[in-house]
Amino acid sequence: PARRAVALRRRRHRVCERRVGVVVYTSRETGRIYVLKITTVVGEEGYQERSSFRLKLIFSSADLHDIKAPVTALCQLEGYLLVAQGPNPGMIGGSKLYVYEWMEEKLVGRAFFDAHLFVTSLKTLKYFVIFGDIHHSLHLLRWREDIHMLHLLGRDPIPASIFASDFVVMGSTVGFLASDQQGNLQMITYDPNDPEYRRQQLLVPTDLHLGAHVNKM
Repeated sequence: PARRAVALRRRRHRVCERRVGVVVYTSRETGRIYVLKITTVVGEEGYQERSSFRLKLIFSSADLHDIKAPVTALCQLEGYLLVAQGPNPGMIGGSKLYVYEWMEEKLVGRAFFDAHLFVTSLKTLKYFVIFGDIHHSLHLLRWREDIHMLHLLGRDPIPASIFASDFVVMGSTVGFLASDQQGNLQMITYDPNDPEYRRQQLLVPTDLHLGAHVNKM
């Protein structure tokens, strides 16, 4: 069956663990999360006097249960793994974000957040999370590790089909970039002190029409 994979590389000392989400398109869409460990092999035949690398599968979500929804995006979140799953016909409200912790050689769920229709992009900066939706534009969340909760800070109230998004750091100021289906690049901010701010609302002070789709940032 056709598969679509997204990957995240996370370095810890000299060990790199790559977490890979795979969507398997069958009669029932089923997502899987694989955790692969990159190991260094010294002196392997054909690689004398230089190191080679191997990938070793150390975990598959299928070992515990099937994810009854596609995995559409993933990234790290302060030592946790943040995964966007869904939608499928049995998921109320569309997609969901799940926070997993790596414990005892497996992924353990710690929190979830009800997203919207379909999560197209997912990025983190420290304990802040932004995700783009295929119809409901951009959302900003904050991860509360003390209570294991993803808290909504703000969202763009104007519907838009987001293709890609990312954080933009300018000195002590943080903003967000988002590209949409109409070929626009939007600069988005979260500022509760702005006179135009409304509760849980992101602001779009400027945008630029590129006339082309931006699929990656």
